[in-house]
Amino acid sequence: MGGVDPASYTVPAMFFFEAYARNLRRASRMNTFDGIERDRRSRRTSCQWIWLNLSRRIPTRIPAETVMTQRTFLVTGATKGIGRAVANRLARSGHHVVGLARGADDPNFPGTLVAADLSDRQATGRVLAELVSRFSFDGVVNNFGYVKLANIGEVDLDELEFSMRLNLVPTVQTVQALLPQMRAKGWGRVVNVTSLVALGMTQRTAYAAAKSAMNSFTRTWGLELAETGITVNSVAPGPTETELFRQNTPEGSAAEARFLSLVPMRRLGKPEELAATIAFLLSDDAAYITGQTLYVDGGASIGKAAA
Repeated sequence: MGGVDPASYTVPAMFFFEAYARNLRRASRMNTFDGIERDRRSRRTSCQWIWLNLSRRIPTRIPAETVMTQRTFLVTGATKGIGRAVANRLARSGHHVVGLARGADDPNFPGTLVAADLSDRQATGRVLAELVSRFSFDGVVNNFGYVKLANIGEVDLDELEFSMRLNLVPTVQTVQALLPQMRAKGWGRVVNVTSLVALGMTQRTAYAAAKSAMNSFTRTWGLELAETGITVNSVAPGPTETELFRQNTPEGSAAEARFLSLVPMRRLGKPEELAATIAFLLSDDAAYITGQTLYVDGGASIGKAAA
């Protein structure tokens, strides 16, 4: 037995080693191997008997429900903020992450990073076609978002059209590209990252409208795909400290104070907290949840903070 590490064996093997050790201790007390042979016959606890019976009764493999299934997920806007936090979390869990971003020059990205200009519908279509030929996808996180602030009197109609198109068209494109693979598997996950501002926020005419539309996508697609094994859900972040948020809400600004006044928890969300929610919705444990929008917002969607 020298040089063998019992920890490397299966559960029955561990019982075998324990029984073997007990018998050796018993033998040392009885002083003779004849004594241990008599004890073994009388008690029917020989190592061979233990091994054979435990092997029949105890599984030698981890139960299937505790084994992580490695999957492949597409994440848009994957290099910053919530998208990067999602990529990091999924990769740590053993999944393969294929990230889409405007630039693919991040050597520390925890997966396959692909450059894509999501404002170019034809180019995006070509990238997605190439990716589905290379990978077998299990789901997508539509995290990319574009926002430009303006009060209603200053909303430029060309900008409005651009914002709606940029926020919505890639969301449809990714799902359409991955849908045949997910249908074939009878399993799939779609998570649309929307926003608390869909409930109403000043200067967000275009952005709030686009994110409201994505919540509507979630409900419609959830109904259409309900019997396919594919779930579709939205995660609507409240104020979260991402690069996009800070572009429009500098630290210590009046805008930040206004946001915090709406959050009962009196703090900004963290990208990792959003990533944890998204990772759950991508998991097998979330199989009975579809068509829902989950607000991860420190309570902002249920009421204002106390004065």
